[in-house]
Amino acid sequence: PNIDRFIRDSVYLENLYAQTSWTLPSFMSLFTGMNEYNHEVGIKQFLKGSKPFLIESLAKKFITFGYHGGK
Repeated sequence: PNIDRFIRDSVYLENLYAQTSWTLPSFMSLFTGMNEYNHEVGIKQFLKGSKPFLIESLAKKFITFGYHGGK
């Protein structure tokens, strides 16, 4: 029942696909709305300040947080 309540109060996506096969650029695609070739984030390349970042926009209106097991 707790998961059902959580889903009722959340956005639930049944068909969601990762943009790439590894975590770093996949997360950046999620957080920028761009595919990996447009945001250009990789092992040695950080997100450029000129690129839009979803969390910055959402944090202006909502409490935001994230969890992951990476560095």
